[in-house]
Amino acid sequence: MDNYFQYSKPRHLVKYMLQKHTEETKNKISETNKGSKLSGRKSVDENPKIQEEYIKIYFLRYYQYYSWLELMQEFGCSRKKIERALKWIEKRFLELPPKSLMSGAIFAIERRLKEHTALWEKEVKRKRNRSIRNILELNREIREDSKHLQNLQSIYQEHYVVDTKGGNLSAAQILKLIQKGKEK
Repeated sequence: MDNYFQYSKPRHLVKYMLQKHTEETKNKISETNKGSKLSGRKSVDENPKIQEEYIKIYFLRYYQYYSWLELMQEFGCSRKKIERALKWIEKRFLELPPKSLMSGAIFAIERRLKEHTALWEKEVKRKRNRSIRNILELNREIREDSKHLQNLQSIYQEHYVVDTKGGNLSAAQILKLIQKGKEK
């Protein structure tokens, strides 16, 4: 009860109790966190599976315009995890390896292609009130998405070959040549 009696008025008593409580909680926190992280889970930077999941969440949210509820159902997680994933990607977008970003883009385009194909099949199966315009638009979207998907997959798998006078070069070989030219 150190200095308890000097606080005779009720407001001073409340102030004293708050000070004691904050000191006690600070001491408890510092004791529990000595030499360890705040949580037992790995950092996102250390775990590539979590990074991949965060990238998928990012692409589905911003390029496929999924709602929060759809994302929570898709990944079986809470809104807090989705917010954490989006913030993490936004902070480190330029630091992430291009291959992982490319795989996220491929994932988003594949998902969009599946959705458009399902809509197209549903529209074609209709007997009455079939909308030719919807069928044509979905067909065009499917064609464009499949072209983009093939381009991204060929770059991702490094089978993208360019014809040159000396023979065929892959994208990786071209990048190495450009880097060597910049070094000189």
